[in-house]
Amino acid sequence: MIEQLLVLAAGLLAPVPKDDATKDKIEGTWVVVSATRNGKTNDEIKDDKVTFKDGKLTIKAKNKDETATYKVDPAKKPKEIDITHEGGKTMQGIYVVEGDTLKVCFSKPDSPRPTEFSAKEGSDCMLVVLKREKK
Repeated sequence: MIEQLLVLAAGLLAPVPKDDATKDKIEGTWVVVSATRNGKTNDEIKDDKVTFKDGKLTIKAKNKDETATYKVDPAKKPKEIDITHEGGKTMQGIYVVEGDTLKVCFSKPDSPRPTEFSAKEGSDCMLVVLKREKK
């Protein structure tokens, strides 16, 4: 009986592992590494900076800055993100964070949410790969 209590106590004192929502946060500033839309490489947005903070998305592009809002659902498989532009149009997407890499795949407004991280020709999807900005 005492052995079982010691094992239980040791388990309660062990560090609590971080859950998926904690280790997979997208908040912060990211730099666009590559982008593909409808099967074609899109170099126009390469090196743009994208900041996710408190539900607000800010894009610092070469020729202009843009803002939008975003919502994520990390409980979905794959994880979901909705980006709503100032004009009210919402793009549905999916995302994954792997270390310092963020992949986001989204559809045009009013199109169905993508189900895979792909932007094949004819898909009307865009796949963006970003790297977390170094401080």
